[in-house]
Amino acid sequence: MEGTDISISPVISISQSSASISQISTFNSSLEIKTSKTGHPVLIADGIALHSLIDPITESKRLLEGLKKEDEERVFLFFGAGIGYVIQESLKFKNVTAVWMEVSPRNFTLCTFYF
Repeated sequence: MEGTDISISPVISISQSSASISQISTFNSSLEIKTSKTGHPVLIADGIALHSLIDPITESKRLLEGLKKEDEERVFLFFGAGIGYVIQESLKFKNVTAVWMEVSPRNFTLCTFYF
């Protein structure tokens, strides 16, 4: 993304074909990746979908609708953003700095985007 400074990137990227069968266990929680109806990977933590099982991209756009103010600088703090759809969408805004924090560094490796 042009004009954007990013200081962290995922160590590993997973493909959508392997996403449907991936399962990881971290901090006593079971993580699984399923495929949404639109073909995007969806992170499942202890049986709970962290993204829309229908369309995670549209969901992330809706979550950010009320925060879009391009006339002022903004900082968005994300605590546990799953695969990162909402972060990817927030980086499309002008004058935004995004900070992503996860309990487990392994969660960054589940991200399907290279920021």
